[in-house]
Amino acid sequence: MTPDADTAFLPAGLRRWLAGQLPDVAAITDASWPRKESRVWRLETKPPTGTAYLKVSPSQPSYGRETRAYRQAATALGPGHARRRSSGR
Repeated sequence: MTPDADTAFLPAGLRRWLAGQLPDVAAITDASWPRKESRVWRLETKPPTGTAYLKVSPSQPSYGRETRAYRQAATALGPGHARRRSSGR
């Protein structure tokens, strides 16, 4: 992460994981829905990556649903047309 990225509101474990996944994050914005269990951040990175999102699933079943949905969407979009997905499981 770049020194000017505001990571103060990310839990320490997420900061460490993120630094290993996207070391070029320049800005972080809370993008959570207005409900308690929503934990989503918008990450602005240096080109060529651009915008990425960091999300913590609220439960194992939710994680499973989202993972299956991503795989189906990626298949339908075709090779090279889906966003890269990283899992911190």
